[in-house]
Amino acid sequence: MHTQSIGLRYRSRPVTCGVGSAISLVACGLAVNATAWGGAAGDSVLHLRTGDVAPAADSSALHSPAFAAGVRYVLGLDGPLSPERRARLATAGVKIEDYLGDNFILAEVSHATPASVSATGIVTWAGAYQNSWKIDPELSAGAARPRAARPFVDANRQAIEARSERVVSVYLFDGEALNAALDALRAIPGTVVLDIDKVEHTQSVVISIPLASIGRLANMAAARFVEEFQEFTGRDSSANWVVQSNVPNFSPFYEQGINGTGQVLGIIDSQIDTNHCAFTDPAHPIGPTHRKILAYNTTLAATAHGTHVAGIAVGDTGLFNEQRGIVYGAKIVYNTYPQSNESSFVSRYTLHNSQGAFVHSNSWGTEATTAYDGSCRGIDSFSWNNDDNLLVFAVSNGTVIKNPENAKDCLAVSASGDAPSQESFCFGGAGPTSDGRRKPEIMGPGCGIFAAASGTTCGIQALSGTSMATPTVAAAGVLLREYFTDGFYPSGFATPADSFVPTGALLKAALVNSAVDVTGIAGFPGLNEGWGRVLADNVAYFGGDARHLIIHEARNNKPGALSTGGAVVLRVKVGASAQSLKVTMAYHDAPAAINAVNATVNDLDLKVVAPSGVSYLGNDFANGESTTGGSPDAKNNLEQVLVSVPTPGIYSVVVAATGVNAGTQGYGLVVTGDVAELCPADFDGDGFVTGDDYDFYVVAFENGDVAADLNGDGFVTGDDFDAYTNAFEAGC
Repeated sequence: MHTQSIGLRYRSRPVTCGVGSAISLVACGLAVNATAWGGAAGDSVLHLRTGDVAPAADSSALHSPAFAAGVRYVLGLDGPLSPERRARLATAGVKIEDYLGDNFILAEVSHATPASVSATGIVTWAGAYQNSWKIDPELSAGAARPRAARPFVDANRQAIEARSERVVSVYLFDGEALNAALDALRAIPGTVVLDIDKVEHTQSVVISIPLASIGRLANMAAARFVEEFQEFTGRDSSANWVVQSNVPNFSPFYEQGINGTGQVLGIIDSQIDTNHCAFTDPAHPIGPTHRKILAYNTTLAATAHGTHVAGIAVGDTGLFNEQRGIVYGAKIVYNTYPQSNESSFVSRYTLHNSQGAFVHSNSWGTEATTAYDGSCRGIDSFSWNNDDNLLVFAVSNGTVIKNPENAKDCLAVSASGDAPSQESFCFGGAGPTSDGRRKPEIMGPGCGIFAAASGTTCGIQALSGTSMATPTVAAAGVLLREYFTDGFYPSGFATPADSFVPTGALLKAALVNSAVDVTGIAGFPGLNEGWGRVLADNVAYFGGDARHLIIHEARNNKPGALSTGGAVVLRVKVGASAQSLKVTMAYHDAPAAINAVNATVNDLDLKVVAPSGVSYLGNDFANGESTTGGSPDAKNNLEQVLVSVPTPGIYSVVVAATGVNAGTQGYGLVVTGDVAELCPADFDGDGFVTGDDYDFYVVAFENGDVAADLNGDGFVTGDDFDAYTNAFEAGC
C-alpha cells in the first residue's frame, strides 16, 4: 500500500445532511432524485451518502439491447455474493469493482450484455451510475459550510478557504487512466493538483478547486465520488466519547439528547477568557441571557489554565471538535480560588449553588500539606449542609496526594491517558490520605488534551495533568445529573414525571460505579487509579440496555437518613446473564474537628449478601473483586462491592449505620448489573405477593436463614418478622 501526503493537517467532520430522504438532500442544496430510475420502489433500496435509491423494475437496463459504452453500472442482486455467484457474473462478462451494500454491486460491463447478465439468474436490476451520486452533499455547489464543520487550524487551509475554494479528494473508478484524469481536472479553471493517492485498487486525486466549480466534477467520466479532504489534528473530542462509552465516536448521552442543556457547572480556577469563541456571546452580557456564562464573580481577565479547563467541560463553538466540551449544552458560573479557610470555601460554593450550579469543578490545590485543615473542612462543611451538590477536585500532579483533595466529601480525580492510551497512567499523586482513606477515587483522561487557548479568537492548545482530567469527570457528573433530572430513571426513556434532583452523594456513587479498571496500572482498586476510569454509560440505563440500574438515596438530616444501629436493606434479583454485579455507596460525612487526625465522623457500611448466605463487605477486595472474610471499612465514605460472575438469585444489599455521631446520615446507593429490585414482601422473587411468599418467609425465619434478616443487622429476630408482616399486609 502506498499513500502520499501533501503535508496538510486533517480534521474529520460529521455529515449533517445528505443521508436520508430526498427532502433532506434538497435542503442540503443537492439536486438528487432518490428514485431516478423510474420512481416506484423496488424490492430493495440502495443507501448512499447522496440519498436512498429505490430502483423500479421497469427502469432496469436489463431490458435494453446493450449497455452504454464507457459507463459504470450498478447491479441489484437477489441475495449476497458468494464464490459461485461471483464466478457466474464473471462468465457473463461482469467485472465487480465494489460491493455497495444492500445486495448492490458496482460493475464494469463493457464485456457483458443485458442478456448475458440476465441469464445469470441472480441479477434483478441494472442501472447506470448517476452523476448525481458523485458529490458529497456537504460539498454542494454554493452551499454554506455545514454547522457541524469547524474552522481550519492549518494556515494553508485557512488561506484556501478564504479564497472560496475547497480541498477535495476525487476518487476514480477502477482502471481509469490517471494521466487523462489529471488532464481533465487541470482543465477546470482554478484547480490545482496537490496529491495523488493509491491504496490497493483505489485511486484518488487531491485538488484545490473553486467552490463554484465543484459541481463540474460530477460530469467527469472517470470520477466516482468527491468529498472534502479533511484536516485531522490532535483534539479533545475523544474525551467526549472516552468518558461516555469508550467506543470511538459513540456518545450515548448525546444520542439521547443529554449534553448539559439546562445544567450549570460551577468552575473555580484562574480566569476564563470570555472573548474566546468557545464562550463568547457578543449579543448578550454575562448573566441570565448569556449563552454560556451565567456569572463571572470576579474581575474579567484571561489565563491559559482557566480557559482550557472550562473549554474541556463546557466550551461550545457549535462545532463537534476540541472546542466543544463534554457538556457543551451546559452553562457555567465562575470564580477565582478561595482563601484557605473554611468560611471562604463555604462562601464560594454557596454563591455558585445560589447561581444554579450543583456540580463544581476544581483543578487546583496546594502542595504544602496533607493535614485535615480549614480547606478540607470547608469542603466537607459545605457538602454536609448542601447535599445536592458534588465537588470534584484534582489531586496533586506530584507523587502523593495533598490538599484540598484530602477532604472526605469531594470526589478526587487523577489522570489517565486520552485515546488511544486510555489504559495508561498520566498524572496524579497516590494515596492514601494521612489518616488512611482512599484518594484518588476516580480517573479521567488528562494527557495531551486539546481545548480552548486563552488570548486567541478560536485557538486551541494541548495541556496535560489532573487539571485536565477533573473537568472531564465533573462534566460526566453533569451528564448523569441531567439523566436523572430529565427522568430517564428508571425506564431508560426521558419521562418528565420521573424527574428528580439527585444528591451529590448519589452522583458520586454513580460516577464511581461507572468506572472501569485501568489495565495499564497494577492492582484494582489502586492507590493511583482509585476505582478506575469514568465510563458513564456503564451506570446509566437507556431503554434496551443489558445492564440495569437501581438507585436509592436519602439526604442528610432528612427523612430516610440513618442513625446509629439503623439500616436500609434492598432485595435485588440477579439474573443469569454475564453482567457483573456492582454496588457502590457514598455519603457526605459531617466535617471533622479542625484538629482531628482521623477525619471520619459518621460511619456507614456496605454489605451484600449472596443467595448462599455469603457476605461481601464494602471495599474488601482481592484480585480485582470483592472477597469474603474481611472487616467493615471504618474510614471511607465511599464503598463498593464487585462480583464479576454473580450466582443468579436474590441478594440483600445492606447499608448499615455502624456509627452516626453527628445528625442523621444520608447516602447514595447505586446497583448495576442484570438486576431488578424486589418488593420486600415478594419473598420468592416471582413478581407477585401471594400466600406462598408468606409461607416461604415463615420457613426461612424458623430456620434462621440469612434471607429472613430484613433489617440487615446480622440477626434474625422478631423485628424482622414484624417488618415482613407489615410489608406483606401493605402488598409490598
